[in-house]
Amino acid sequence: VTGAETSSINAGINFWFMLPYFFLGVFGGWIADTLPRKWVLFGCDEARGVLLISAVLMAPAVGVAAIPGDYHWRVFAMLFVVGLFAAIFAPTRNATIPQLVPRNQLAAANAIIMGIAVVFSLLGMGIGGWMIDGNDAGSVRTGLFIGAILYLVSGTFWAFLRPRPHRASVHAESQRSEFRRLGEALSYIWAHKRILRMVLLSMLFWAAAYVVINSTAAFTSNRWYEEGDNLIWLINLLGMCLGGGMLVGAI
Repeated sequence: VTGAETSSINAGINFWFMLPYFFLGVFGGWIADTLPRKWVLFGCDEARGVLLISAVLMAPAVGVAAIPGDYHWRVFAMLFVVGLFAAIFAPTRNATIPQLVPRNQLAAANAIIMGIAVVFSLLGMGIGGWMIDGNDAGSVRTGLFIGAILYLVSGTFWAFLRPRPHRASVHAESQRSEFRRLGEALSYIWAHKRILRMVLLSMLFWAAAYVVINSTAAFTSNRWYEEGDNLIWLINLLGMCLGGGMLVGAI
């Protein structure tokens, strides 16, 4: 696999995982305001655990950890579905935080949650790269199985969550038109230009960030890779270093 091919595959992985956020971000917010939040969180984690279990069953048990190009669409489809549940999970989790912590601790709580979501996902890349060997298909199944177990176990904790009731649970609130609720939210953002600027800056930042992340694959294979090296580990090591730098900067 050349550096350009590695970069394209890595870009495809990120694209298909993030695509549901673009289409379902607002819908995920609507779910968070309509359904019981702890059960939405529980369902998203358990569903992702089941999906990874199915991926374990589909992955080859022996031989080289390689998927023919004709079957890449299966991986992308799996990532799209996992990203779909993630796009619902993220706004629901963020909406639950004010129900769990006092208002004077809300900023710190939001910072911690965002740090966990972004930083530790990048640190996890390094751990995954260390675990998975491209010459051993069984290591891929092991990584998928561990991920599935973590989702299934973490999901059970949401069932014991005791959040304070949110406004959408009030009867008068439930009588409002869903379109009116969406319109009021968009009007609020438009009336508060600082929020709008923050949204646009976030879009710009993450667009640039993913260009950097995707380019590391080709950079690594072209500059550092030698025959016999674990290319997966080298690529994910850069991601882990990026996450470590973000963690230090946050502290």
